[in-house]
Amino acid sequence: MDLHNIKNIAFANPGATSQELTLLKNTFGSDVPTELEALLSRANGLGLQNGIVIYACHEVAERNATYQVDKYIPGFIAIGDDSGGRAILLSQFQPQVFLADYGSLDVDEIQAIANTLREWVEGGCPL
Repeated sequence: MDLHNIKNIAFANPGATSQELTLLKNTFGSDVPTELEALLSRANGLGLQNGIVIYACHEVAERNATYQVDKYIPGFIAIGDDSGGRAILLSQFQPQVFLADYGSLDVDEIQAIANTLREWVEGGCPL
């Protein structure tokens, strides 16, 4: 996954190790989207100057548990946020990227923002 089109990167951690990716898969089972694995292997967490944050492997597990994502919108994984209370989500079963308010996680209120994670990232992570 190419991160070069992302403008105004505030930070990008080194890629996740195979051990970190394995721990993530153990947390979510085999339903971790391959595009998320590809992104995290390039940057295990990154942030943009506009406030968008993509979580590192350990943060993905922690934030999903804290916000009980699996309880409120089963089949989705929070992979980041906009630093303003909205979660960036991936479906475990379809390729789209979604945006939802952390305060009202409801499958009927999520908004699709990209067809795939690769498209969203390579397009500069627009909301």
